[in-house]
Amino acid sequence: MDVEHVKAKISVWWNINDCKFPTNPEYVKTIANNIRLALSKANLLGELSISAYGDTNLIASEILNALSSTGISVHHVTSVSDSYFDECYKKIITDMSLWALGNPNANVLLIFANGGNAVPIISRALVKLSMKNHNILLAIPSQVDASLTDTANIVWLWPALFSGEGPMCIEEVNFKIRTLLNSHITTINLF
Repeated sequence: MDVEHVKAKISVWWNINDCKFPTNPEYVKTIANNIRLALSKANLLGELSISAYGDTNLIASEILNALSSTGISVHHVTSVSDSYFDECYKKIITDMSLWALGNPNANVLLIFANGGNAVPIISRALVKLSMKNHNILLAIPSQVDASLTDTANIVWLWPALFSGEGPMCIEEVNFKIRTLLNSHITTINLF
């Protein structure tokens, strides 16, 4: 970990409709603190901001209130088409890129599930941020496209991040990618 990133600003970008979480208001109130705890376990101690994106009409008002009460900024993205997840990720990438322009050498944490058709867009954005000396952090499900983890300096399974646990070691990330690739190869060989 570069010394400059230890106390650099940390910006979290989260698709709340794609990355499901328990909908208990008391649990939701712990998410921001648990993310802060998980980041500290990775020696990332900078100022934290969390932005959550999704169709807020699909989330109960008490959950939205619980998110907002912890300082999480909630952004509405209307889900009116089949390409909703792609549109949500495009909005996240746009806002994340604009934020990064004004915050050089910062830490960028992207929380996502599968990324859908937006994986190439997400991957390109992360590569560009990495090339501009941003520290790329990812919170992923158990399976994810390898092109996304290649750009990351630190990776969490997103349920572990929400629980305040430390990141995975690189061997765990590589094992999960190999397991995913092998399962796809096995599937292809079956047909």
